[in-house]
Amino acid sequence: MATRAYRELTGDEKAVWDRVNAVFDFRPSMHRVPAITEPARAWPSLVGPENIDPPGRPGWPLSPYPDGDYSIYLAEGFRFGTFGHPWELSLCVFGGV
Repeated sequence: MATRAYRELTGDEKAVWDRVNAVFDFRPSMHRVPAITEPARAWPSLVGPENIDPPGRPGWPLSPYPDGDYSIYLAEGFRFGTFGHPWELSLCVFGGV
């Protein structure tokens, strides 16, 4: 069986959300953007689904593009990740080595 490149949160998610709120000052809202305080090493951009999953090509198993809800992908330790905003239609890529 193939190993997944991601792990869904299970169990005590409160600790992760507490850290997301503390590190990024997460403020979900339809009217206030951006919804996070972007990290120092961030590359925000306005994107559309056609840029991430072009028509006629196989899509990603888990798209970083928000599909009606926020999308947050984080490395353990929050060293890098992505944050997608569903109404701003933006994708913020941050971190590095």
